[in-house]
Parts: sequence; structure tokens; C-alpha cells
Amino acid sequence: EYLVTEASLDSDYDSSVSLLKDWFPVQLNSPSTMENIVAGVRSQTLGKVFKDKGDWEAAAVELNGFLETYAVRESESEGWAAGDLAQVLMEMDQVSKAEEILRPQLAKRLDRFSEKERRLVRKNDTMFLEIQLAECLLIQGRHSEAEHRFEEIKKRFDSFGDLWHCEKT
Repeated sequence: EYLVTEASLDSDYDSSVSLLKDWFPVQLNSPSTMENIVAGVRSQTLGKVFKDKGDWEAAAVELNGFLETYAVRESESEGWAAGDLAQVLMEMDQVSKAEEILRPQLAKRLDRFSEKERRLVRKNDTMFLEIQLAECLLIQGRHSEAEHRFEEIKKRFDSFGDLWHCEKT
């Protein structure tokens, strides 16, 4: 995962992606628990790497597979993968499909909070999903709705002070 996601290691990209693509469980029909975990990490990592390199179709396949097969519901990895998939779909001019992914992902993360608590949510995957939805609205020409969402996100960021390492992204 590290080899293909660190920008400074682009020279190892092809060999690193090959390692990920060529890995399979020893027993394809009955992977061990560890192999199943690795398969999920592999799928999400390939999806993100393909997205970052602009291979939208391959990214969509991997990210969809991760979300359908491996993602733990309401986990941060599910949120990040859903946001990555939404980005890919927007790049493929499938903006309404991206919104169809983003809204339920956000709803299950935010619906358990009061309106006041929602303004305090700091989880990085949730904020990533919110940013993606605002971008989706912007692409659709729903400028005032997008602007309102971006302003709310910016207010929340401004209230955090120093950001944690994972939030800086």
C-alpha cells in the first residue's frame, strides 16, 4: 500500500501495482480471515491509486468491489472509499450517480446527530464526503446550495485550530 500511494515513490509505481494486482489468497474459494482483510485493503488501495492516476474505469471497478464486498459499514474506510468513488464518477460525468452514493453515506453518519452536533462533526471521512457532495452540487449548477455547504464546512474547519495530521489532507 505504501509503495503505490506515496508520491515520492512514483518510480516504483508499476512494480508496486503489479504486486497488488498479482496477489490472491492461497485458497481462492476459502480465504483466511487475514487474507480477506488483505483483499479488502488491496481493493481499496488499487481503487485509490487508479483514481489518483486518472484511470477512472479501473478505479470505479475496485472501489465498487471494495464497498460491496469488504467495507465495514459506517467505518472510515467505507467513507473514504465512497468519497473516492464519487470523485471518480464525477470525472466520468456521472454526477447524479455520485450524488446517489454520497447522500446515503452522509445520512448514516450525520442523522444520529442533532443540528447543533452536526456543526461539530470532525470525522475526516465524513467531512470528505461533505466536500464531495458540495462539489457534486457545484458541477450540477446548484451554486447556492453548494456555496452554503462549502461555507458550513469552512466554518467547521476554522473552528478546529491546529489540524491533526490526517485532517490536513
